[in-house]
Amino acid sequence: MSLVLLDTTFLIGAERDGREREAAIDDEDDVAVAAISVSEMLVGVELASTKYRPEREAFVDHAVSSIPIVPYDFLSQPSTPDSLQL
Repeated sequence: MSLVLLDTTFLIGAERDGREREAAIDDEDDVAVAAISVSEMLVGVELASTKYRPEREAFVDHAVSSIPIVPYDFLSQPSTPDSLQL
């Protein structure tokens, strides 16, 4: 089992092409999304045209409610990779 951290590019692709992206994730993998990626997706909702905004907002809402979010606080993070904890 491994932690798969979904980035913004992966999530946008999942929104656009649906289930094709799920093949990249094994059933045993733990999946999470970085808080910065959530912020980027929310900006995408705000910048979307009125035609696509409701669908995009629903996708982000679903992702945020169903995928654990890894917080990002640069000032409180350890400075060495060996001391990072997820």
